[in-house]
Amino acid sequence: MPAFRSVDGSTAATSASRRAVSALAFVLLALALAGCVRRDDALAPVVTIYEPQSGTTRSVEALMERGVRGYAMDDGGIAAIRVDGFDLLQTETYAAERGKGFVDFAFRPNAPTEGETVSIIEVVDESGRSTRIPYTLRIDATP
Repeated sequence: MPAFRSVDGSTAATSASRRAVSALAFVLLALALAGCVRRDDALAPVVTIYEPQSGTTRSVEALMERGVRGYAMDDGGIAAIRVDGFDLLQTETYAAERGKGFVDFAFRPNAPTEGETVSIIEVVDESGRSTRIPYTLRIDATP
């Protein structure tokens, strides 16, 4: 008995092998794309100071009342937020924030006096990548 031929002239056996090849190609493509989804932490954390902005002049009273406020973000989680070497996440206030992707934080610069003070803020993510920024604040002690 002759093989059945479709409109395009292929036989049923040829059609079945094309479907098998297509299915195999689809599986291989899915596996290749699945490998693309897995990724290591490629980006360092982001740190931003939003109050007061770097270079701003503040009175000692305002600085002691409100402090310096900012946030740190990382898709893999924040492991440390260090201000002049002191890790805020080691304190009771921020201990529960470790490992989170977004951490809102505040601090008061050491010994605020008249003039300019520079703090080094370093944020480290769970993969060990870090971002360091200098933060400058001018303090006005005049009443």
